[in-house]
Amino acid sequence: MLVSYYRIWRYRCRSSCKHIYFKGRRPFGRLGGRKKAEEPDGASPCELPFAGRLPENLCRARTAVRNLILCNPFQFFCTFTFDPARIDRTNLEGCMKRLTKLFMHYRERYAPSFRYIVIPEFHKDGAVHFHGMLSGFRVGDLVVPEKIYKRVRRAGSEVLELVPNTRRYVDWPYYSQKLGFFSCSAVRDQEACAVYVSKYITKDLAQLPKGIKSYYCSKGLERPELVFDCDDVPCAFRPVLETKYCALAYLPESWGGLVPPWVGECCSDLSDPIGPEEPEDGTGLFSRMTGKQLMLMGAR
Repeated sequence: MLVSYYRIWRYRCRSSCKHIYFKGRRPFGRLGGRKKAEEPDGASPCELPFAGRLPENLCRARTAVRNLILCNPFQFFCTFTFDPARIDRTNLEGCMKRLTKLFMHYRERYAPSFRYIVIPEFHKDGAVHFHGMLSGFRVGDLVVPEKIYKRVRRAGSEVLELVPNTRRYVDWPYYSQKLGFFSCSAVRDQEACAVYVSKYITKDLAQLPKGIKSYYCSKGLERPELVFDCDDVPCAFRPVLETKYCALAYLPESWGGLVPPWVGECCSDLSDPIGPEEPEDGTGLFSRMTGKQLMLMGAR
């Protein structure tokens, strides 16, 4: 008998759904709960070998960052650099607390819809800065200055210099007047940004002290929606990633809707008939799905 289970996730800002065919039984039984490291908050087993040999925890973090960006309409890609005259740039925990506190105050006072996700990155001298995605600014709070600070190399070291803002980068004075230097550009391709930003989670973050996260984000961000969950089904797509544990592909919603077109033809061994107005011969889709599966598909 075929032993497998199949899941499909929908992403709000993506035109395709994520299909994963797991080769084996569920971790906690036929319809058991997901492990913490499983989708959508972490990398699926088939993605781990393709993550550039990252530690598993960083691989999970990279996937989580990508998922959050694909599920929330962030408007800007941003970089936060700290002024050494105002804050110790080598103190990651201190910089993170100051940055998130500023975000919290801005959201509470001026922009209730403000959202963020940021990732730390280290210079060779140990100084930290952050990259990330933001949205929900108050109208008029972003400006386009004539000149911006840019990190350039001089005499073997990197320094910040004022250069013409030829690329029309945007400044956020609420941050730059308090903590340091800010630059951002509008998001043109959500998927490209999701991949690009997630790559800032590198092996350097493996050395972070205990309790320090590899990324920080707003509370209440949307995550991938599980729209299909079925046991003992065949894999009918050509995977883009595959291991001995599972296969993965990104397929458009138009691919048989959200449900694979072969469901209803290849799942005759499933049972648990509860669906209304189903064929008496048991060939209908809902007759082979449990209450949990129906709820996930919105057919309840």
